[in-house]
Amino acid sequence: MGLTNFRYDVARKPAFRFALGLLFVLVIAIPTGAQTPVTIYLAGDSTMAQKLPEKRPETGWGEALGQFFREHSVRIDNRAKNGRSTRTFISEGLWQGIIDSLHQSDFVFIQFGHNDESKEKTDRYTPPADYRANLIRFVNEVRAKKALPVLLTPVMRRRFDEHGAFFDTHGEYPDIVRTVARDYRVPLIDMHRKSEEVLKRYGSEPSRKLFLQLKPGENPNYPNGIEDNTHFSPEGAEVMAQLAVDGIRGLRLPLAKLLKPTKWGSSPPAKEAVRSRSATNGFANPTRIVVALDGSGNFKSVQEAIMSVPAATAQNPVIIRIKPGTYKELIYLQREKRFFRLIGEDASRTVLTYNLNANMIGSDGKPIGTFRTPSTQIDADDFVAENITFENSAGPVGQALAIRVDGDRVVFRNCRFLGWQDTILLNRGRQYFENCYIEGHVDFIFGAATAWFERCHIHSLRDGYITAASTPSDVAFGFVFSHCEITGPPNVKSYLGRPWRTYAAVTFLNTAMSDVVRPEGWHNWNLPEREKTVRYGEFASTGAGANARARVAWAKQLTKAQARVITVHRVLGGADHWNPKSR
Repeated sequence: MGLTNFRYDVARKPAFRFALGLLFVLVIAIPTGAQTPVTIYLAGDSTMAQKLPEKRPETGWGEALGQFFREHSVRIDNRAKNGRSTRTFISEGLWQGIIDSLHQSDFVFIQFGHNDESKEKTDRYTPPADYRANLIRFVNEVRAKKALPVLLTPVMRRRFDEHGAFFDTHGEYPDIVRTVARDYRVPLIDMHRKSEEVLKRYGSEPSRKLFLQLKPGENPNYPNGIEDNTHFSPEGAEVMAQLAVDGIRGLRLPLAKLLKPTKWGSSPPAKEAVRSRSATNGFANPTRIVVALDGSGNFKSVQEAIMSVPAATAQNPVIIRIKPGTYKELIYLQREKRFFRLIGEDASRTVLTYNLNANMIGSDGKPIGTFRTPSTQIDADDFVAENITFENSAGPVGQALAIRVDGDRVVFRNCRFLGWQDTILLNRGRQYFENCYIEGHVDFIFGAATAWFERCHIHSLRDGYITAASTPSDVAFGFVFSHCEITGPPNVKSYLGRPWRTYAAVTFLNTAMSDVVRPEGWHNWNLPEREKTVRYGEFASTGAGANARARVAWAKQLTKAQARVITVHRVLGGADHWNPKSR
């Protein structure tokens, strides 16, 4: 974060405010009765499409979707077409037809990939960069009509090797959908991972019944029989539609209120995941998942484990135990996934890492910017992480987030946060850090959230600034450091903070400061007028860097009485009386 790179709070971008506002409008606009059905447009390929009579019994899963909704509550307008990619869906005018038909509060479910990835079929192939650009176009144009886009990854083909092991054929295309959903904050139903789990659960031979598999003479439309491992039988279409319904419920889309009251979760989250009835960890019935790079757990990928369970509750959280290893992957915990816990065995040996930085060039030919660089992004409330390292390994190349947190009531214990510039973005909400290690050199703890750091070790790698708070003016506390330690290499000098926004609030209580802390303590970001509004304070700092007399005049040295009332409860409690120590 630097003076030449103007930064703003992405959560306050007009587009994001519009998306949130739209979701609110949809929540209140969707009727609970049958008078005004909601329209769901389906944009996709043959796996979703309505079939002609001469193709039966082939069935697109979009045809089976309507049966899961209450009668007359939803109208399914299936515009998906066989053989279409995002490119041909646009070039043939099919997409424009949906846009021209859209009304406010409609939904558009978008699922492509099977044909986009087919290099051998030049009439439909779409290179990855164009595929991403087309998805972004779809999202933006739906939102421009005040409707709600929902992205879906492509469903799996039935592919098993001679040993009965399942394998994927979609390459990088599903991940492109996931990154667009993450970057543009679009609801995502991960049909790719959901359908993979179903096929693995069925196995090689039993899964045939889900696809168009007919013997010679069995159906007049296919006199010679057919063995199709891409398109579905009526039973398979219903199973895939159920996966989409599970996604609707898991995302808590407004459409969920219109679904029939069926048993939720027909597709179990993971083959080896166990729901325990014990009272371990104080939870009555947690979902337990193990991630291990060596294949000894339920998943090899942390993100796959997260996506395998649509949702949790306070009484039934998801506990994902991560075995030691370096997991190089982008981690995204969607806002709908509350009450998830990531638990490592040892922070020094359990590392979640990636290496994006703000200067990298995106598919639009422009730098991706700070807010698209987090190795881990936590959007969900009520999240807990323990014994894990969160790292951005890009090095000293500019802004590169190890983690971004937008969730409320988030706890980190015994974790490490490794980066250089902008290591931790605490964008909003309330967070509690206990016994954590945080390193960087410029603005490496920044954002508008309220956070309490208890017995944390702050390490400045080079000359710079520890904090860059953007606390709103009506919020009493920003970042509070209690009984922490600040260190750095020899001859490195760092400021305690500088004000990213006018009312930045940072307090250090009983903190041991080495001589890495500059005598003046604080920097005004070359904006003298902010000296009148910032809320910087210290109490009982110790060590070579605790030079109260040399501190800038516009930062406060708190009295014992003033410091005594700054407690975890007062800073983080809020209207819901949150107690992070009970999590």
